[in-house]
Amino acid sequence: MKMYGVNLVPVFMELRRLGLIESERRFGPWIGRGPDYYRDHGRADGYARVAPRTALRLRRQLQDLARRLPPGLRSEVEAISKRLERDATVATMLAR
Repeated sequence: MKMYGVNLVPVFMELRRLGLIESERRFGPWIGRGPDYYRDHGRADGYARVAPRTALRLRRQLQDLARRLPPGLRSEVEAISKRLERDATVATMLAR
């Protein structure tokens, strides 16, 4: 799964809006990275590549989270996951 840092921003912002993630520093560890991971990708103009294993972990985290939520929130998290998959498709095309 290919992904760029710019794709992290809408995911983080939506999770934060929904009250499912507290801060940028908690987002990195949630996807198996350090606490400054999100901020560091923002400094790279958003086009730093996200490691495939990190992108897959993010997708799995979203899927696991969606399964544990009530229907209303579940659908919002599933929409975030679908957008992430579309972003990954675009990133794959750009990498060609």
